[in-house]
Amino acid sequence: MGAADKWLLPLVSVSFVSLLLFLSALSGFSASSSLFAGLPPPSYVRRGAAAPPSFAYLLSGGRGEGRKLLRLLLAVYHPRNRYLLHLSADAPESERAELAAAVVHASPAVRAFGNVDVVGRPTAGTPMGSSGIAGTLRAAAALLRLDVEWDWFVTLNAADYPLVTQDDLIHVFSSVPRHLNFIDHTSDIGWKESQRVQPIIVDAGIYLAGRNQFFQATEKRSTPDGFKFFTGSPWVILNRRFIEYCIFGWENLPRTLLMYFTNVMLPQEGYFHSVVCNSDFRNSTVNNDMRYMVWDDPPQMEPHFLNITHYDEIVESGVPFARKFRENEPLLDKIDDRVLWRWRHRPVPGAWCTGRKRWFNDPCSQWSNVNIDSPLGSANQSDPRFFLFRLLNLTMSREKRSLPGAAAIKLEDGETAVHAYDKRPVSVTVYPGALECDVCYGPLTPPLFQCVRGHLTCSSCTGENGYECAWCHQQETTFRCRVMEHLLAGLNVPCEFKHKGCAAMVPYGDKKSHGSSCFYAPCYCPIDGCASRYSGVTLLGHLEHNHPEIGRTHVKAAVVSSLMMCEGEPARLMYLTLDDGGAAVFLLVVDQGKMPAGRALWVVRLKLEMVKEEPEQKKEFRYKIMVSGKAGILSLSGEPEAIGRLTAPYKASSFLFVPDVMLDDHPDHDQGLAVLAELN
Repeated sequence: MGAADKWLLPLVSVSFVSLLLFLSALSGFSASSSLFAGLPPPSYVRRGAAAPPSFAYLLSGGRGEGRKLLRLLLAVYHPRNRYLLHLSADAPESERAELAAAVVHASPAVRAFGNVDVVGRPTAGTPMGSSGIAGTLRAAAALLRLDVEWDWFVTLNAADYPLVTQDDLIHVFSSVPRHLNFIDHTSDIGWKESQRVQPIIVDAGIYLAGRNQFFQATEKRSTPDGFKFFTGSPWVILNRRFIEYCIFGWENLPRTLLMYFTNVMLPQEGYFHSVVCNSDFRNSTVNNDMRYMVWDDPPQMEPHFLNITHYDEIVESGVPFARKFRENEPLLDKIDDRVLWRWRHRPVPGAWCTGRKRWFNDPCSQWSNVNIDSPLGSANQSDPRFFLFRLLNLTMSREKRSLPGAAAIKLEDGETAVHAYDKRPVSVTVYPGALECDVCYGPLTPPLFQCVRGHLTCSSCTGENGYECAWCHQQETTFRCRVMEHLLAGLNVPCEFKHKGCAAMVPYGDKKSHGSSCFYAPCYCPIDGCASRYSGVTLLGHLEHNHPEIGRTHVKAAVVSSLMMCEGEPARLMYLTLDDGGAAVFLLVVDQGKMPAGRALWVVRLKLEMVKEEPEQKKEFRYKIMVSGKAGILSLSGEPEAIGRLTAPYKASSFLFVPDVMLDDHPDHDQGLAVLAELN
């Protein structure tokens, strides 16, 4: 290689890079100049009932979890919200100072809006005891003092992570009544009564510095009867009005329960739950903590750590948060990339971000209106309404039978409390064509898919066409239509055999399976030539009432009985009396229509009633039939199949073929067909 060739390649490379930088400067100088210029002024944050809701986040962690808290902050950051970061007392001051410095430099928006704070004098991080609930109440009081206009208080841990963008969460909660409290709770404490409620403990972390253990008394106390004890998930989303009630306590209930829960093993799992369910806020609860978790069966103290194998289930869950995650878990990177669209060390971009999204520039370094209620569509959904529908469905259908005072109440602001236990049906008229696939015109069966133009397709049609709409012929234009799936899941329709007498209302998705087993479905008769499609009775009832030509014979167990069947008799009913006083009925069928030069004999057992036989109720039956002829004796034995009704033409799995030539001129068959039968 000559001297000219040695410097030619570097010169071309430098020239190409210089040209790219020059073009970038021409097209995006205003966006990149924020790296060197001052911060833009903060946008006015509008509050009130007419404005989008805002959240007050408590992000808590322990020793060594400062970096996890910073990542969590960037994943849930929005200028409308308020954030308080809490590193427990076991974390060194150096880590706390490092976290505070990292928060300041996390994003220009954090410095401009000043809506993130770090607790300077934290509470202890005792895993069991009152330190946790004391820290939560202190943080809630601090958030009320910092900003009294947020709508919901959200508790997150360093092991948590969001599954929706804040734009989507704000958009969804804009349609949710703001007096609701999302708290998983139950009064059925079971084994927890003796292991969690009755033990008396003292949290050493509240009076001894550096201690994270607790002391347990040798005696136990009885379960309280002055109030009803509730327990549930420690992770909650509580409205501001209820938080003010717990902090300011204009009634004595919050203080009384706080004194009791001071010596409870896990007060985080019972304090808020017992306060809300024993107060006038009882009818404002939604029995769900809005978290995706994977538990053992039975559940242990903590859920499983999530990994990359849980991604599909997480996306399908439709809840806003998940836990637990390890630090630097690859699943977090996948959620950032595919769900939140977040770049490393940057906040999740939202509609409030106006900067250009480039590798050297944070799009959230520039902003305009932070009050925009504009969803982005989390979880790879082009329409976030699937999450809204799921959330509202939880709001209106969660069961609250365990709560006291289930009567309707009027809130102070005149709003009617949402009754999650109200499951009264609503009658509507839906034309069958509205529930048909736009491609095959068959019934819609989940999973359902919808293209950007609104065409609905069932699971089979989508599987045949991939992600291409069969109408639009556009690639990658379909997505799961969860709104329609949930609508169908809650839709009950009359049985298709209503005109036959069936009064059942069945779920839409179970209509086909119900129809195949419906007692009023038209059924088949195994007797050759019978065209009657019976319904509402068993096969035994049909044979006894509609086929007088069939003979009846009573037989004894383990005794060979001789059956002389007249010429042309198609079948014989055999009634077997059992030793325990019960009875069994068998049907011997002589099928002459489908066998050339002979006849087929087969046996089935007829169910007396159309009820499912439990394993302990089933009896072992056997049969043996014999026909003698010129060539000797033909026989067939086996276990008879039990039949209640025939929803399809019956085909015997085993039968005895008797040739006509074998019976010709045989003395046993002068008057018909002689069959020997033994049942036991």
